[in-house]
Amino acid sequence: MHVFNLTISAYTASKRECGKADGITATMEHVHPGKTCAVSRDLDKLLGKKIYIAGIGTRYVNDLMADYIHNGIDLNMKYVDSAMRFGKAKKRVLVLD
Repeated sequence: MHVFNLTISAYTASKRECGKADGITATMEHVHPGKTCAVSRDLDKLLGKKIYIAGIGTRYVNDLMADYIHNGIDLNMKYVDSAMRFGKAKKRVLVLD
């Protein structure tokens, strides 16, 4: 089992945040707020995996964050105000499969 301590943040699948608004992830799947998450490119080996984030729950990694971010996970949320309120937090992350 792999365990990481990572910075968790949140995003929406909006054109403002992603540069596009088609709702398609890096793995060519549709975004599902509350289930989809993106990882920094240094953690791209987690694409396609289920993870458990302490205090948050289970998410499916099927998207990638911007190139300049490292050691991070971005949780997809439906509304911008929800993502903004979430802010950032350090959390323990377990890879489930």
